[in-house]
Amino acid sequence: RCWIDVLPELETFDGKKGTRVANRTEGMGTASRLSDETWLLILEQLGHRELGRLACCSKAMYAFSNHHELWKAILMEEFGGNFHFRGSWKDTLLESKGHRPTEASKPVHMGWFRSNLLYQSWICSNVSVDETWIETENVDRRKGLSLREFRQEYEIPNKPVVITDVVTEWPAMGKWTDEFLVQAFGEYKIHAGGFLFDLKDYLRYMEAVSEERVDDQPLYLFDKEFARKAPSLLEDYRVPEYFQEDFFSYLEEERPDYRWLIVGPARSGSSFHQDPNCTNAWNAVIRGTKKWILFPPHITPPGVHPSVDGADVATPVSLVEWFLNFYAESKDLECQPYECICKEGDLLYVPHGWWHLAFNLTDTIAITQNYVNASNLKHVLHFLRSKNPGLISGVEESRRPMLATLFEEKLRESEPHLMRQLDQDEAKRREKSAASKRLASIFTQDNTTVDNPAPAPFRFCF
Repeated sequence: RCWIDVLPELETFDGKKGTRVANRTEGMGTASRLSDETWLLILEQLGHRELGRLACCSKAMYAFSNHHELWKAILMEEFGGNFHFRGSWKDTLLESKGHRPTEASKPVHMGWFRSNLLYQSWICSNVSVDETWIETENVDRRKGLSLREFRQEYEIPNKPVVITDVVTEWPAMGKWTDEFLVQAFGEYKIHAGGFLFDLKDYLRYMEAVSEERVDDQPLYLFDKEFARKAPSLLEDYRVPEYFQEDFFSYLEEERPDYRWLIVGPARSGSSFHQDPNCTNAWNAVIRGTKKWILFPPHITPPGVHPSVDGADVATPVSLVEWFLNFYAESKDLECQPYECICKEGDLLYVPHGWWHLAFNLTDTIAITQNYVNASNLKHVLHFLRSKNPGLISGVEESRRPMLATLFEEKLRESEPHLMRQLDQDEAKRREKSAASKRLASIFTQDNTTVDNPAPAPFRFCF
């Protein structure tokens, strides 16, 4: 049972036989015909005072009006990251407005109200991590890996690997405490959840949500400007030799965003995505533990729905929701996911094009970088030459249409032999494609007339 006495409507969560759908009419009248999702869309248009008044109308309205995501949205819209978290989003908003939370703001035990939507939000914040979610580890774990071995066994085959003996040598290990990071950033604010925070306030929020479990979608610190704000951090880690060849570095200040400091509480993380611009990536855990799930480029994870052009990806609202609803399904696929757990000192290589999810099992600190080298250069160039510049990320919108041209110019200056080879490979590919189309056209010529309609054409697949 949830803190405002909300239970699921059916057997979806509690498994009770014969559980009936709640009679909503008593508390909602004719508006009970609207779905829970529609009600929340309506309530998102209200302010905190209107939500407070509506909560007094009925049990149903009390349950909906106290949904934490409504109060979180109001707080973030009005205050951004300028708040001190007080255990719940409602209390935090009231205190930020100068209202001291009273007994009237505390949860009311009102008997049962049934809603799958409200209950799922609560259970995703509170359910314990299932042991089956973390027992599978089928990604190679390697140490003492030479550069040649890495390229032959992982980079060229485009296969992930966990490297265990690189990060352990960094000064950052054991040095990057909360206190150290706060001092390193000084007066600079950090990016988390799309808002700017004082790092001290974000760490306070992190501690609170880890203890209280009041947020099924914890705010995640993902700061691409950490090197400018806290340059001393660059002295505490070194790009491993496996990833030092980075052709985007030829663009200097014009290059797309490529490195981030990542900090987050347990249950935070990144939902399924493919890394930007067809880049390879590596992710190094300085503190904490992460669960990773990866699918090769040709397999779309269950529950994930990318748009046709790849510009948008629809995924479950929270990471726990994906595990609850789709993890078991992923185990039944013919091509099962790659899975691993990265602990302090582990580094994961994520090849280009791979779908991946990162789920923090504990509070974590990590560094990640994206890069382009000989192994994925042709894929990056193909992506940047896309007719839809909107798919390019990490640069201002006005510079996206010219990024491919600028990058190619820099490559022809710095890597002429490599570019000549790519040009030759591209010419052969186009010649082969043209020959395939000519051959296919033999079987699809249009000799139809009004009196002699064409049968369905026979086609080869090349």
